[in-house]
Amino acid sequence: MRHGRKFLTYTAIALALWLADSLLLMLTGQLAFAYALWPAAHLLRLLLRLLLILLLLLTAAADITHAESEYRRVLLLAPARREALYGAEQSRERSKRLLYHALRLAELMNLTQRQRHELRMLCYCYDIGVVSVHSSIARLGADMDEQQRALWDKHVDKGAEIAANIRQLRPIAEYIRCHEERYDGSGPKGLLGRSIPLLCRIFRVVWMYDYFTHANPHTGALDAQAALAELGLYSGSILDPDVYHAFERLQRDRRLAERISERVYLFR
Repeated sequence: MRHGRKFLTYTAIALALWLADSLLLMLTGQLAFAYALWPAAHLLRLLLRLLLILLLLLTAAADITHAESEYRRVLLLAPARREALYGAEQSRERSKRLLYHALRLAELMNLTQRQRHELRMLCYCYDIGVVSVHSSIARLGADMDEQQRALWDKHVDKGAEIAANIRQLRPIAEYIRCHEERYDGSGPKGLLGRSIPLLCRIFRVVWMYDYFTHANPHTGALDAQAALAELGLYSGSILDPDVYHAFERLQRDRRLAERISERVYLFR
C-alpha cells in the first residue's frame, strides 16, 4: 500500500508537469490546449515528456528499493550477526515493538530519513554491550547495588566500542553510548536535557513504555493507559517532556495515531 502511494505520488508530479507544459503552450498561443496535451507534431517535446515520467518512476523505484534494503539490513544484522558474533541476548519481538513506536514518533516529529534509519538500528542494537556484563548482574535490573550498577553502566561504552568497529553500526555508536541517559542529568554519562541526542530521548520513551506494557519484575504488565500515566511520572526527570507529550498525543488521539501509522512502514 505504501509503495503504491509512492508510485502514485511520483506519477502525479509527472502528470502535473505535463499539464503545466501544455498550459504554457496554450497561453503563449503556440497550440490549442487539446493539441498541446499530446503534441504529436512536436515529437521531440513528446519524447522529453515521456522521458520525464520514466525518470520519475525510476526514482520512485530506487527510493522504495533503498528503503526496503535498509530494513532488511537491520533485520538481518540483529538476529544473525549481532547475536551470533557477540552473544547479546535480546528479543527480536521486543525490538520490533520498539521500532514500531519509535518510527511513529519519528513520523510525528518529522525526522529525516537518515535519522529514521539510525533509529531502526538503535532499536535492534542498543544493548550489544551487555556481552561485557555478567549475566547474573544483568538479571538484577533495578535491584543492583552501587557496585553492580557501576559495572552495568560500563555496557554502554562497550556497546559503543563494538558498534564503532562494525561499518553498518558506526553511525549509531554514540547513540548506543547515550541510550540510558536521563533528561535530568542523572544518567551514566551525566548528559543533561537536550545535550542528550534526540534519537536517544525518543528511544528512552518507547523503551520505558514497552517495559511497562510487558511483563517485568516490578510493575507487571500494565494496560496502555496505565503505562502512559506511569510514563508521565518520569517526564522531566528520566524522559524529555517534549518527546513524552508527543508520544502521549499518539496514544490518546486515535485519529492522529491512525494517520501516522498509515505512513509508517514496518518491514516484518
